[in-house]
Amino acid sequence: QHNFTSRLEHQLYLSLRSQVFLAYNDLSQTGFDEQRRSFGFGLRYRKAIPGGLLNLSYEWRRRNEQRDGQLLTLNIVDERLRLKDGEVALLANPLVDPGSVVLSDETQTVIYVENIDYVLISRGDFLEVQRIPGGQIADGATVYIDYRAQQQADYQFDLTNRTFAASVALFRQFLEIYYRSLAQDYDNLDQTRFRILKIISQKVYGGRVAYGPFAGGIEWDDTGSNIIPYRSLRYFANLNHQLASRVSAALNASRYRFTYRETDEVQRFDQLSAHVTWMLSRQSRINLFGNYRFQKGRGIDLELGSLRGEYSARMRMLWITFGVDLYRRDFLTEELSYQRTYIRLERKF
Repeated sequence: QHNFTSRLEHQLYLSLRSQVFLAYNDLSQTGFDEQRRSFGFGLRYRKAIPGGLLNLSYEWRRRNEQRDGQLLTLNIVDERLRLKDGEVALLANPLVDPGSVVLSDETQTVIYVENIDYVLISRGDFLEVQRIPGGQIADGATVYIDYRAQQQADYQFDLTNRTFAASVALFRQFLEIYYRSLAQDYDNLDQTRFRILKIISQKVYGGRVAYGPFAGGIEWDDTGSNIIPYRSLRYFANLNHQLASRVSAALNASRYRFTYRETDEVQRFDQLSAHVTWMLSRQSRINLFGNYRFQKGRGIDLELGSLRGEYSARMRMLWITFGVDLYRRDFLTEELSYQRTYIRLERKF
């Protein structure tokens, strides 16, 4: 295996930063030879304007990939994938054997269970992974995945990737308006199965406001793709406030609507969460947590609610926590509810 990477960056005044880069990778193993050549350039512009700040960026990449060899099975180990509600998470390789997929946490001591912690959804030649709220995978968590996938014997293609982003923040960050675009396509195909290539044309429009303890926003995402073409609309609002010298509260609400363009299949996600902390003293506190989630769509129908209260006290270097937890989940045709009390001991060094 041989690898070569080179990058040149240049700063023009304080506003404009440019870069050019190239990379070469040559891999030879029993059964196949593979070569990748990449090059491109990028520009980033940041400028203070009357009443605000302007940010612009553009990047262009070109990659040639060529493989000569035999049809074989790839054993993928520890592929990282972030599972965020409302975001599409595909395994990197096509033609995956669903029965071989194993998800674990970063330490690989927790093995997640399909249809309890996550679901696999076929998207053409790719597999999508979605977490199940109420399972062991937290929203936005990174999981590590092992699986087997078929590797095409011979192929060659050129990939072109273009990204652009623009944002303007006004009135001392009170208002921000932004736009992002991504275009990814292929040419010079030779013996390449078309549907294993992720062709993407994405445009994202959004705006955010922030004033004191309040923040909120809206975002529209229109993505064309040969794998998962979709449109999505997201609203969110957050409130973080100090109610008194010893009492603080946080409230978060969001609504997300996701539509698959080819089938008009709709997924809807609504979530409301709250957290109140009361500092009784430097050595003790009370925490109250509440969460409600509703989602509807193919294979993801869910209604979930939970309440948790904790009293924590410090005894020298030891924290003792007494807690009460109420939980209810209706997922598809399965209902689960429980109440529990617990004691937790923590030593902080």
